[in-house]
Amino acid sequence: TVRVRKATDETGGFDAGLWAGRAELGAFAMRVPEEAGGMGLGLFDAAILMEEAGRTLVTGPLAEQLVAARLLAQLGGDAGADLLERAIGGEAVVSIALADVAAQPRQWVAGGAAAEAVIARKGGSVVCIAVPESARKGEETLANTALAEIDLGALDATELASGDDALATFAAAVEEDLQRHRACRPWPRSAAPGLRICLRAQGLRPAHRHLPGDFPSPRRFAVRYRRSKVPGVESYPRHP
Repeated sequence: TVRVRKATDETGGFDAGLWAGRAELGAFAMRVPEEAGGMGLGLFDAAILMEEAGRTLVTGPLAEQLVAARLLAQLGGDAGADLLERAIGGEAVVSIALADVAAQPRQWVAGGAAAEAVIARKGGSVVCIAVPESARKGEETLANTALAEIDLGALDATELASGDDALATFAAAVEEDLQRHRACRPWPRSAAPGLRICLRAQGLRPAHRHLPGDFPSPRRFAVRYRRSKVPGVESYPRHP
């Protein structure tokens, strides 16, 4: 608790040591397919992780790192292999952009004050945008998170993939990111309006009405999400 308070109050909401510790536990490899060096676990497992993250007031863009690592594995190929390895190992913080950079180059990025790269949609492509340290200027917030407004359109971008399939994969990842935040149940209810404001600033609306502080249970969330994606599925498999 003392270390979390210190990270929140003194380091802008990010502690590199705590971040590396999560990597050692395999947190960032959870949603990465096994063939790409990850654990290949599902959304249910990620929901449990986010529940624990909320319970312990975790710092840093945990949900975004999980999504970004999975996107790098799915779309990155050789171009994203090195960054993926470093993201899984906790050596690099990677976040995602919620809005199309081609339409809205300057936008708020969760964990942007610590992220060295951001995965984003840019027109008909999914790109990896390198964020230099000079562009990582954190915004002071009531929660002291590592939130930052970044002009992503002015930074170097490497195309990971393009086309309808790539865009669909990215859109699914953004939705999963929002779903994970809803699973972080112990967040105070005051966090929900803040996330809604951030989404509206990007011209976005959540797919569901539930946001952090609203959602009753990450397990129930996982079942509802599974039902919405797979017709005929009425429950989620129980762990032994």
